[in-house]
Amino acid sequence: MARRLPEFHGLKDPKLLLDRARGRESGAVLIMALAFSIIVGTLLVGTLTTTILQAKTMRHELDATYAQGLAEGAIELAQKQMVDGAANFEDPPTSGTVTIDSRSINWTATQLGMLVERFDIDGVRMLAQPYEITASVDEGSATSRITRVADLTLSPMFQYAVFFNMLCEISPDAAMGILGRIHVNGDLYLDTPTTLDIDTDHLQATGGIYRGRLNEDTRAGIVTVRQQETTNYVELTEADDAASVGWVQSALSNWSGSVQSGAHGVGKVTGPDVTTIEPGGYYESTAGLKVIGTQAYNGSGLLLSVPTTAIKEQSFYDAREKKTVTVTEIDIEQLSATGFYPTNGLIYARRPEASVTTPNGIRIVNGSTLPTPLTIVTDNPLYIQGNFNTVNKQPASVIADAVNLLSNDWVDMTELIKVETSTSEETTDLDHVLTTELATVNTREVATKVASSTSYNLSILTGAVVEDGITSGGFENLVRLHEDWTGQTLTILGAIVVLFESQYATSPFSASAFVDPTRVFSFDPDLLDPALLPPYAPSGVYMRRVYWDDNRRIIFKIDDSKLSLFPETPVYDPWNYDGSYLSKIIDDPNAYLDKERKVDYSNKAEAEEPDTADRTTKTVAEQSGDTATPAQQVSIQQAETAASNAESELVWALDKIARGTLGPARSSADWITFYAEEAQTAYDNSGGRPEAFDALKRARAAETAAWEAISAATP
Repeated sequence: MARRLPEFHGLKDPKLLLDRARGRESGAVLIMALAFSIIVGTLLVGTLTTTILQAKTMRHELDATYAQGLAEGAIELAQKQMVDGAANFEDPPTSGTVTIDSRSINWTATQLGMLVERFDIDGVRMLAQPYEITASVDEGSATSRITRVADLTLSPMFQYAVFFNMLCEISPDAAMGILGRIHVNGDLYLDTPTTLDIDTDHLQATGGIYRGRLNEDTRAGIVTVRQQETTNYVELTEADDAASVGWVQSALSNWSGSVQSGAHGVGKVTGPDVTTIEPGGYYESTAGLKVIGTQAYNGSGLLLSVPTTAIKEQSFYDAREKKTVTVTEIDIEQLSATGFYPTNGLIYARRPEASVTTPNGIRIVNGSTLPTPLTIVTDNPLYIQGNFNTVNKQPASVIADAVNLLSNDWVDMTELIKVETSTSEETTDLDHVLTTELATVNTREVATKVASSTSYNLSILTGAVVEDGITSGGFENLVRLHEDWTGQTLTILGAIVVLFESQYATSPFSASAFVDPTRVFSFDPDLLDPALLPPYAPSGVYMRRVYWDDNRRIIFKIDDSKLSLFPETPVYDPWNYDGSYLSKIIDDPNAYLDKERKVDYSNKAEAEEPDTADRTTKTVAEQSGDTATPAQQVSIQQAETAASNAESELVWALDKIARGTLGPARSSADWITFYAEEAQTAYDNSGGRPEAFDALKRARAAETAAWEAISAATP
C-alpha cells in the first residue's frame, strides 16, 4: 500500500511550501533594505541640514565682520568731520552721512556733560568736550552698532613751540636749542654738525623720530632731548632712533615719556586748513580792519579814509623769489595815530592780483609798539620790517602764506646788481650786492643789504615749500631772510606753526639769498596763559577715545554721567589689562579711600567722612524735606562732573600703563588729581551735602587707583 504524504496546512505540494518560504525570506530582505534606506536618508538630511546651518553661520559671521568694519569706519570718518569743523572755527557737526565701499552710513554724536578744562604736564591748557558717537550698519543677517565716547579736545596751537602738519627736519648748522613742546604730524628728522639740545617733556611725531636727515648723510654732531620731569639730557643716536629694533621700549627707557612716535600711539592733531585765511574765510569775515590792495574797510565792510601815511603801495626785490614784488605797506604806528587800529585786534590784508607768478604781498613796518594785542592775517606773502612788538610786549601773531623778516637796516631796492660775464651772459651777483654799499647799474641805484640785529616778539603760523618730500630749508630756514646777517642776531620770542604748503611764495630755499645770522628762537611762556594768547589764535584739535562698544565685551559704560560695569559681561581690555583696579573702585570705593597711598600727597586735600551723627541728621532731614538749595545743586552737579571726569581719565591712565607708557599715564593721573580737588572744592561749597560726598569718594577712589597702578608699574 502506497504511503501518503503528510498534509501541511492544506498544502499538499512541497514545491509550493518551498516557494512560500522563499517569499517570506525575500520580504524580510526588502524590509531591511527599506529600513537601511530610511536610516541613510535621515543621515543625509542631517548632514545637509548641518552643512546649510554652517553655511548660514559662516555667512552671518562674514556679514557681521563686514558690517562692523563699515560701522567702525563710519565712526572714524565722523570723528574726522567733527575735528575738521572745530579746527576751522565751526561748531562740530552732530550728525551726518559718510560713504564707504559705495555704502551710505548715517552717524550721530551726542554731547555728554560740560566742557572740561585740563592742563597737561607742561601746563598746556586744553578744553575737552565728551561726545557719544554712534553708527549702525545692517548687512545680510547681521547688524553692527558701534558706540564710542571720545573727548573732542582743543589745544591752542601757539602753546606748541614748534608744530608741523607735515614731515619736519630740524637740522641747523650752528649750535641751537629749542625750549617747549614739539609736535609733528609725520616723520621728524633731527640732525646737526654741532649741537642741538631740545628742552621739553613733549617731543612727539605721528610718524617716526630719526637721527639724521631724510635725503642726506647724517652729520657728526650731538642731538639731545631732556628726560621727562628731570634735568638730564639723553643723546638721540642712529642706533636707538625709530628705525632701530626695540624703539618703543628704548624711547620710554631713555626719555621716560618725553619722546614718543606713532609707534607709541601718538595721534594726529588737526589745525585749521588754508581756506580759513583765504578771501571769504573765517579771518576775513571776522577782521576789524580789512585791507584789500590799498583800500581799507571796517568789520562791516564800510570803506575807510585811511591816510597814505598808514597804508600805501611799495615795490622791492625779493631775493628768494628772484623777482620784484609789489606790497601793500601797513604802518602800525601811523594806523594807531590816525585811529584806524582795529578794536578787535584782527587785521586781514591781501593783494587781489597776487599769484604764483606774481607773489605780491603785505609788509608791516613801524611795529615795535603795539597799542593792544594784535593778529595780522593774509593769504599772501608777509614781510615784517624792523623790530616788532619789542616795547611793552603785547600778545601778537601773524598768519600768512610765507613770512619774511627784514632787519632794522633794510633798504628797498628794485633789483639785484647785474654784471656781464666773459661770455656776455647776464647773471645775478648776490655777493656783490651784499658787499656793495652803493652802486649804479643800468642807471638804477641799489642800496645796501647788510642787516642789523633785530627782534620779533610774535607767534608765526605759516605755509612752507615742500621739496623732495621735506620742508625746503628745514625748520631753521622756515622764516625767510634776504640780507647779510654776518655777526648779527635774529631773535624770535613766540611759537612757530606750519600747517600747509605755500600757495604764492613757492620758490625753494636758496642759501645764496642771505647770510646766516645768529638765531635765537625761544618759546614765549606767556602763551601758556590763555589770557595772553594772541587774538583769534587757532586751536589744534584731536579726538581722544574714552571708551568704545564694538559689539563685544567692553570696559565700562556711562549711565547718567556715572561710571559702571556691564554686569552681564566680563571686563575686557585689548591691551590685556585685567580690570582689577577699575572693578574694585567701582564695587567698593571706600576700600580705596581708606588704603594708605604709596605716594606723597602732603599737598593734596583729603576727603573726610562726616561724623555719623551729622550724616544721620542729614539723612533724617532729607527724608523730612531737607532738599538742596539751588546753589547746593550747582555744587553737587560740579562734584558729579568732576567725579565722572576722574573716572573717565582713570581708564585712559590704565590703558597707558598697560601699554608701558608711564609718562602719559602720570599726566592722566595729574588730571585725575585735579578733578579730585575740584570735587573736594564742590563738596566744600555744597555745605557737606551727601550727594556731593558720594561724588567726592568716587573721584578720590579714581585718584588713588591711578597712582597706585603707576607705583606698581614703575620699575
